Amino acid sequence: AESHCILVAEPGEEALERLRIFRRTTDGFELARADLRIRGQGDLFGSQQHGRDPVLRFADLMRDEDLLVLAQRHA
Repeated sequence: AESHCILVAEPGEEALERLRIFRRTTDGFELARADLRIRGQGDLFGSQQHGRDPVLRFADLMRDEDLLVLAQRHA
């Protein structure tokens, strides 16, 4: 069966980049990493869904992913 997906985005280069990635891949993890890189992780303990989180000033979820996974294993 054929399916369709209709996407609506605000105009701008950031939205175009996100749509290009969405079009290029079906890997949800790749989409999530790209979204994290483009929009930031947001406030993990609040309601802000994107942007820089003042609580995580010491870590960058993209840059430090391996270190954070290692720390979680040892916790």
